[in-house]
Amino acid sequence: MNKVESQAIDEFSSVFTKQINAIYKQNPLKNLEAIRWSGVVCQPYVFGDGVVDWAGIDELKGKLADLLKEQQRVASM
Repeated sequence: MNKVESQAIDEFSSVFTKQINAIYKQNPLKNLEAIRWSGVVCQPYVFGDGVVDWAGIDELKGKLADLLKEQQRVASM
């Protein structure tokens, strides 16, 4: 898998939030700090002053790893 540069994620987030906030002006969408694992970038977004509860992040990481392995297996058939 190709590594995604932080600048590309920042640029995507900027365009994405500008498009959403053109509609939702009173409670703007904000991007929070991205979480990175091998092959995965989890970019959270919140409206207003929300926060992300990362409880159970290890379980999420395992599930995403399993999904990626399955996708690679199917793709190689």
